[in-house]
Amino acid sequence: MVPSFPFLVLKPAAVAGVIGWVFGQLATLPVVVPEPIATKADLMPDQAGTQTDPEVKDRPAAKASDEDEQEIAAAQEDTEPDAPADPPFSFETVIAEAKALSARSYQAPPDPPAAAKALDYDAYRRIRFQERRADLQSSESFRVQYAPRGSLFSRAVDIYFVSDGTVSERPYDPKDFNFYDLPLSEEEKADLDFAGFRLLSPINAPGKFDEVLSFLGASYFRAIGAGDTYGTSARGLAIRTASPEGEEFPHFHRFWLEVPAQDATQLTVYALLDSPSVTGAFAFDVAPGFATIMDVQAVFFPRRDLENVGIAPLSSMFEFGSQDPLLRKRDYRPNVHDADGLAIRLANGERVWRPLVNPQNVEISSFAEKTPLSFGLEQRERTFSAFADDEAAYETRPSVTITPKGDWGSGRLMLVEIPTPNEFNDNIVAFWRPKTPWKKGERIDIAYRLHWGEALGPQPAIATVAKTRIGQEIGGDRPLIIVDFEAGDPALWANANPMVTTSNGSIVGLTHRLIPEEGLYRISFLLDKDDPRPAELRGVIQSGNRQVSETWLFRWTDL
Repeated sequence: MVPSFPFLVLKPAAVAGVIGWVFGQLATLPVVVPEPIATKADLMPDQAGTQTDPEVKDRPAAKASDEDEQEIAAAQEDTEPDAPADPPFSFETVIAEAKALSARSYQAPPDPPAAAKALDYDAYRRIRFQERRADLQSSESFRVQYAPRGSLFSRAVDIYFVSDGTVSERPYDPKDFNFYDLPLSEEEKADLDFAGFRLLSPINAPGKFDEVLSFLGASYFRAIGAGDTYGTSARGLAIRTASPEGEEFPHFHRFWLEVPAQDATQLTVYALLDSPSVTGAFAFDVAPGFATIMDVQAVFFPRRDLENVGIAPLSSMFEFGSQDPLLRKRDYRPNVHDADGLAIRLANGERVWRPLVNPQNVEISSFAEKTPLSFGLEQRERTFSAFADDEAAYETRPSVTITPKGDWGSGRLMLVEIPTPNEFNDNIVAFWRPKTPWKKGERIDIAYRLHWGEALGPQPAIATVAKTRIGQEIGGDRPLIIVDFEAGDPALWANANPMVTTSNGSIVGLTHRLIPEEGLYRISFLLDKDDPRPAELRGVIQSGNRQVSETWLFRWTDL
C-alpha cells in the first residue's frame, strides 16, 4: 500500500530557479576555473656533507684525476634515487581530486568572449563539429565529438583521454568547428574552449555512428537507445530544487574518457563535479544499444552542511496530454510531452504509476519510503497518432529508469511539477531526497544504474496503466476520470474488480469493463469533492485478495 503523504503547492514566484533546465538560468551560472592536474614534484638529490679528519684538516687536498672524477660521477649517478612514478590513473584519482577541491574555496572562472555569449540558441546550434576530427577513430563502437562554449553554455570543461593508466589532454582547437558566418573574430574563436562533448555509436545500423550520449551544460547529461531521440535528461546532483532560496546547479568541469579496446562495446567516462556547496567524483560505464545502460558511481564531499539535496535527478517536459485536456488550447496535437508519468517500484515490490500534469501552481509530491527498487520518468505513448508531430517526434523520446545499487537509506522520492506555457522548458523534476542531511567534510557514496530506452510495457504478472483521461460529467461540473489498464496476460482480468479511494470527498459511479478489441480494461468514475483542497486519488485492480495491477495515483486540483 502507498501511504498518504502531505502535499505542497507553491506559487510560481516562490520558487525562483526551480526549473531543472531553464536555459536562461544556465547562462548565468558561474564558471569554474579547472584546477590543474597534480604532477609529481621534481626530487633533487641532497647535497652530501663531508666530515674532515681533524688530523689532516690542514693538509692540502689531493686533486683527483679525470678518470677518478668520472668514476665518482658515475657512482653518484648510480646511487641517486629515482623519482617515484605517478600511480596509474583510476577512479581513485578523481575521488582524491574531488576531496582536495572541497577543501578549497569555490572559484568561478571568467565568461567566454562576449560575442560568443551573446549568440542566441539558434545561432549557437549553427556551429558544427568537423566530423573528420572526431576522436577514437580506431574504435569499432565509439566516436567522440565536441561542443564549444557560447550562448547558454558558458562553462569551460577540460577533457582528457586515459590509455593504460596514462592521461593525455585533448586540447581545444577552433579548427574542430565550422563557425560559418557567425559574428566571431578569429581571436574569439580561439578563446572559446570546450563546453562539453557527445558520444556516438552505431546503435541503429552497422558502421553508422549516431549520437547516443551528450554531456553539455551544468551537470546535465542525456542518452538514448536505438530509434530514440533526446528527451528526458539526468543530472549529477540537484541542490535546493523547489526551494524559495533558489536552486544551485552543480557543474562538471573536467572529464576523462577511457580509451576503449578496438572491439569494446562499453566506454567509461569519469567526471569532476564542483559547486559552491559540494564537489564530487563520477564514473559512468556506458553501454549503448537497443537500450543504453549507464552504471554510475558517485562520491560527494560537501563544502557545507546540506539538507536539500536531490540524488539521481531527472528533468523532463510535460505541457499537456489526455490527463490535462484543459491546457490543450488551440493545438492540433493531442499530446505534447517528453514523459507522461512517474513509475516507481517501492521497496515492498509494489509498482506505482503517477501521471504527470502541467499545474497552475508549482506542486510537490513526495513518496516516503525506504530506498525504492527503481524509479523513473516514462514515455508510454509510443505512436505517431498520439502526438501527430512529425518534427518533434515525441513518440520516440526515451523512458529513463534509475535502479539504486545498495541501500540509499531512508528518504523521500520527490516529484516537482512546474507550470510551463510551452514545450521549450523542462518543468518536471524527480529525484531521491535523503532523510539525513549531508555534513561538511564527510564522504557520501552513491551508486545506481540508468536505463535509457522504451518502457518495458505490459508485464505478464501485472497490468499497467496505459492512459489516464480527464473529462467532465454531462450536465454537471464534477470531473469524470477514466483510467485504461493493459495486461500481457488477459487471464488477469478474470474476476477483476477495481478499488478507487480519495482523500477528499467520495468516488461516485465507479464502473469497469473490458475493451477486448483494444486489449484494455477501463475503469471510470466521478469525483465528488467535499472542499476546494486537492484530492489524492488511488486506484488498483484486484482479483480476489490479490492485486493484479500497478497502483494508479493522481492528484486532482481544481482549476
